[in-house]
Amino acid sequence: MKLWKFGAFFGAVALCASSAFAATVLETTTLDFEGGPSVYPRAAGSTATVDGYILEDLNMNSGNCRAGDCTHESGQGVLLTLTRTMNEVFNFDSFWFSSQGNGNSGDNYVSVTAFTGGPGTYVEGETIDFFFGRTFAEVFAEDDAIVTHVEGEAPTPGNSSDCRNNGICKQYGYSVLLGTAFDNVTRVQFSSLASGNNRLDDFGVARVVAAVPLLSRRLVADRGSGRSCCGTSPSQVSPAHH
Repeated sequence: MKLWKFGAFFGAVALCASSAFAATVLETTTLDFEGGPSVYPRAAGSTATVDGYILEDLNMNSGNCRAGDCTHESGQGVLLTLTRTMNEVFNFDSFWFSSQGNGNSGDNYVSVTAFTGGPGTYVEGETIDFFFGRTFAEVFAEDDAIVTHVEGEAPTPGNSSDCRNNGICKQYGYSVLLGTAFDNVTRVQFSSLASGNNRLDDFGVARVVAAVPLLSRRLVADRGSGRSCCGTSPSQVSPAHH
């Protein structure tokens, strides 16, 4: 699913000097692994291209996911890699995971790593490990990421308040909102222990598609007259000239 977001830096609102500036248009997409084999091939190690995003080392699964289909290890411990066609830059904003495999506190994990650059010259950036027993507070303080318990399809072992509200546990589902370290990347790599049996779902991604010129004046409406401080009503202001 694609959405469009507009963002702009408006500066000091009260200034009336003529000044052209632009809004950044982001195309946001959720890669939810739905669409069947014609979109996401079923064979372990397959590659899919969806809306310009290339997902390699897929291993599609229809159980224990956030909802519907998801991916998990292709072979033991090999998890998905995400890039874009033409090595385009993108933001990796969020994802969902659930660790279904073996291991105790600190022994089992799923990790995600950001890269910049291109094939043969990739530069490794931040890596975040999500292992059993790590608290939400630790992830936020150390890695600038927000972890929230979000139930998936798999039944959880009991109803642990600690697993839902404080830390990462086996067979519970979690949504992760990533920080700026995963903005403007060219590659994202997941990894895991061989026994992790991690499910990945609902990737939130975005890319810049345009910069749209906005009005040439910063308007502040006079509440009494409905006119701007520049002596012009908002409806009379012309677009910016370059």
